[in-house]
Formats: sequence, structure tokens, C-alpha cells
Amino acid sequence: MVKILVKSYDKRYIKLETRLASFARRVLWFLNKKDKNLFVFLITQKESLRLNKEYRKIDKVASVLSFEKKEDFPGDKELLGEIYITPSVLKSKGYTLQLVTVHGILHLLGFNHEKLKETSLMENLEAEVLRRVDF
Repeated sequence: MVKILVKSYDKRYIKLETRLASFARRVLWFLNKKDKNLFVFLITQKESLRLNKEYRKIDKVASVLSFEKKEDFPGDKELLGEIYITPSVLKSKGYTLQLVTVHGILHLLGFNHEKLKETSLMENLEAEVLRRVDF
């Protein structure tokens, strides 16, 4: 079974942990990544700014950050990576928690939006996942 850890570092979002873990698990199953594990952290704007500065050299709050991991869980399941979501900025950017979760997972699977063709492919897959996997 896929192991999904969702941890909120902002107590306002603790109530989302179980539901988001279930959603992320179903997304991985839909994408045929049943052998992957995932950590998702719901963070504050301050923490997002720190991480974005430190790892991407960008001085602004991010709605979602994804970091690949090379470590493995004990057993057969590989840790896909970590996703850091800043829930307090989603509404102002017109994003949903589901969208940024899917977006972060796709980044961990190697998708990006650096070129128009890649952006289109990623956005189409995001839309399909969101249509097919309920939150």
C-alpha cells in the first residue's frame, strides 16, 4: 500500500491532513504509481519564502514546491519526494488544494512547464486527473 504522509505546520490546516492524504493516494493510483510514497507538508508563507529562497533562489512565496528524494522507505516502496503547499496563498492565486497537489506530484514525476509544449501536456494531464479523481 502506498504511504502518504500529510503534515500541517499551520494548525489552521490540520483538519485537511486525512482528506488530502486520501486524495494524493488516489492520484498516485490513477497515475499508475502504486509503488511510490509521498510526503506533503502544509506550510506557512514564511516557511514557503524561506524554502523558495534557499533552494530556488527566488525571493517570493510559492503556492507549491516539489523536491525529489533519492531515499527509500524500508521495504519495496520508493519515496517519490516531498511537496510543500502554502494553503493561505491558493485562493488569491485562483488555485485549489487539489490542483497544486496534482501539480506537485506531476513535477515529481518529471513533468514541467518550461516550454509551451510541456506546459500544455502538464496542464492537460492535471485537468484529466482533477476530472477523474475526487477530493
